[in-house]
Amino acid sequence: MACRSETRGLEALEEVKQELPEVKKANISVIGGFDMTDPDKIENAVNSLSTKKTFDIVFLAAGLAVFTDDYQAVEWNDKKIEKNIFQNMLGSHITLSCLNNMELLTKGVIVVLAGGEGARGIKGMIESPQFASIKEFRDYVFLNKTPKYNPMNAIGVSKLCGALWTSKISKLEADSMNIVWFSPGLTSGSAGLKTLPLLQKWFMNTIMFGFFLDSWVELKPHLKEEGSLLTVWKGKSELMVI
Repeated sequence: MACRSETRGLEALEEVKQELPEVKKANISVIGGFDMTDPDKIENAVNSLSTKKTFDIVFLAAGLAVFTDDYQAVEWNDKKIEKNIFQNMLGSHITLSCLNNMELLTKGVIVVLAGGEGARGIKGMIESPQFASIKEFRDYVFLNKTPKYNPMNAIGVSKLCGALWTSKISKLEADSMNIVWFSPGLTSGSAGLKTLPLLQKWFMNTIMFGFFLDSWVELKPHLKEEGSLLTVWKGKSELMVI
């Protein structure tokens, strides 16, 4: 179980064992260092894996909401990339790429990316992500030109990017990987709320998350033209057209 923090990972594992007693019989190890906003830390964490066995299933679920007053960026390959997109999609992409480069994936590996219904918007909570052109989409991703920052809408765009990534990689690696995108429903408990004022944090965790927890929707495409993201796959930096 790969986590940002080994301490938090062990705490989470104990919580799972309390809810699912059968997990106690499983041999689960926790590895820290998987910071989804830091490509170098991700690579170091993958390189530190002691296992000689390959993975049959990889579940990519790490992500975080950026609750700030303005856009935040992560720098990668001399580009500034919107932080929600990076940590909810590109961090997973880099993790999978590193595992692949280390030959730790079995042929036909099942890769599961946890998406979210925000990819198509949630009425009254997240606006439906819409981009009129490739340029408008790229301007958003690389923070060249953006609307006023709204954390919830930014989450929606990041989830849309995850769905588009799934579509593209599943075509590129059709012979070696089975890639699945799914929505687990809106979940609470994320450390992404830790910087919010106490009352606002309580409202998000108990009211907003609780209300939408069982809101399951189907993904619909929201780009009126093809979109593109700068990615690295198999050691090559390229413009990935989706």
